[in-house]
Amino acid sequence: AFLDVSLTSFSVKKHEQTKALVGWSTEREENMLGFHIERSSDGIEFERIGIVYPTGGLNQSVAYSFIDASPLMGNNYYRLAMEELSGHIDYTITQVVNFAGDYGNLRVLPNPFDANIEVKFDALIEEDVNIIIYNSIGKVVYRLHQILTAGNHNLNLDLGERLASGAYWLQFEHGTNIIHKKIIKK
Repeated sequence: AFLDVSLTSFSVKKHEQTKALVGWSTEREENMLGFHIERSSDGIEFERIGIVYPTGGLNQSVAYSFIDASPLMGNNYYRLAMEELSGHIDYTITQVVNFAGDYGNLRVLPNPFDANIEVKFDALIEEDVNIIIYNSIGKVVYRLHQILTAGNHNLNLDLGERLASGAYWLQFEHGTNIIHKKIIKK
């Protein structure tokens, strides 16, 4: 069947580091019921996670976007199912975005600490890691950047005499994810 919509672009990219932004544009929309956004973890079994209704007409170009605020860990495959009023559905090609590295097991020991802390975590892939420590008014008091291989890591940070007693925020950045931990200097 000839599709009554002319799709001129379809893309997926990371948005605000933890979300996926699905974007597409059309040039002609005729007899369109809606654009279903579908997501999959394997590129085979898709589930519908949203719908956007057409706003265009016969001779105007329209840009659309949809944000997936909670993508899956690992690969996320996205496609559009374009449904016509007749019930006919056409699918776009599939685009993939990866959200890698589950650092839910990030541990900072000891806490409270005297001079040294150890940051323990497992890296799923090789990637850049930034550790930034802020004081209570948001000033950066420590910064570390390392490229780490996949596997278990123990990073020893010598904070020594540079920090006064009190509460600090440790910000752990890897890939596109950011984790915050509150740490206390004795």
